[in-house]
Amino acid sequence: MKKTSILSIVLLVAMSTFFGCTATLDLDEAPPAPPPPEPGADINWQSENSGTLEITNGSNKDMILFSGQTPGGASSRLLGGIRAGGTKLFDVSDDVSDFSVGGYMVIRGVSLDQYTEFKDNLPQAKIDFSAMATYKAGTKYRLNINPSYIGDYGFIVDNVAPVGIELRKDSPRGEKVAYLPALQRNQVVYTSTSDAFALYPTYVYYNTSTGEVSTIETTDIFESATASPRSLANASTFQRYTFPKNLSGWDGIVNKLTLPYGYVTVTNNTNESVYFTIAGGNALTSQNGFNTVAVGERSMYEVIGDDADEDGNGGAEYQFVVTAYGGMIMIPVYFEGEPENLPKIKNAYDYEISVRQKSGTTGRLSTDYTAFITEKKKRDLSGLITSL
Repeated sequence: MKKTSILSIVLLVAMSTFFGCTATLDLDEAPPAPPPPEPGADINWQSENSGTLEITNGSNKDMILFSGQTPGGASSRLLGGIRAGGTKLFDVSDDVSDFSVGGYMVIRGVSLDQYTEFKDNLPQAKIDFSAMATYKAGTKYRLNINPSYIGDYGFIVDNVAPVGIELRKDSPRGEKVAYLPALQRNQVVYTSTSDAFALYPTYVYYNTSTGEVSTIETTDIFESATASPRSLANASTFQRYTFPKNLSGWDGIVNKLTLPYGYVTVTNNTNESVYFTIAGGNALTSQNGFNTVAVGERSMYEVIGDDADEDGNGGAEYQFVVTAYGGMIMIPVYFEGEPENLPKIKNAYDYEISVRQKSGTTGRLSTDYTAFITEKKKRDLSGLITSL
């Protein structure tokens, strides 16, 4: 007979007590905290299929766009974001009250980095993009964010005139640098290099009844200015330029404004998108930024003409050709009944071209179409100036 020690008995009792108890131990760790939202997670980056404003972002920065002079200001509206290198349609119909009639808005853009840093105080964010965009139900408009005007150099511009001004590079017909609404001050224009270039003020007339934008430029070279961009690292060296240069001489400036184009409106009444070209070559770009006239669309083109004499004679001859189907269809444009005479474009005059397919034709031959041009009235510049 084996003897059991007191220690063994104690261990047996302890073990039976331990295994006889039912204890629940919560060994699961607390769930991890959710990751912080990605920068710009609150921004709509998706293209809006019903949009009429198409913007291409040629820069290497994701951009957040606002309507109004000051992002985050009382009258500002967030339009959405556009990724670097991308193209997006924006639906602005809910952002304006006159979408069916048409109008224009100031567009400002800030980079995603600036938006993230100054989200709680957006008026302090660096504005990289500034433009004027038109809108109208059924009409599309295109803008480009030019990377040349986004960077680490800049200068300041003031508009002391009671009208909006577009600043253009190196000539009144050069690429758009920035848009300044009436009486806009302290606007910084950023550039990618410190290279100097000439700034030309170009005045823009918008006709709310027709939805048309007309360019009006000054012929006075002394109203231009040479911009000298300087590094952002030393903002005290920023150069400042004021337009017009001499506000007290505004009446004189107005008297020197000219309409440097003929305004040609093309209506496409065919069943195929068409190109409006000179001699069948490269397509011209319409005021709303497109190189085709879609089916049923009306698009206006600014065509450099010649000034007419006092009797309305003169003009620059153009061999306009409307093309379709990759150039298989080439439709010459002429005054009805005058196919032997090239159209003459006179500055400040309006012209209309109607492109149609002849009834009973297949549309497979160029001779199945007509494109007649009609000369309209000369624009009254004095009336435009009062409405700028």
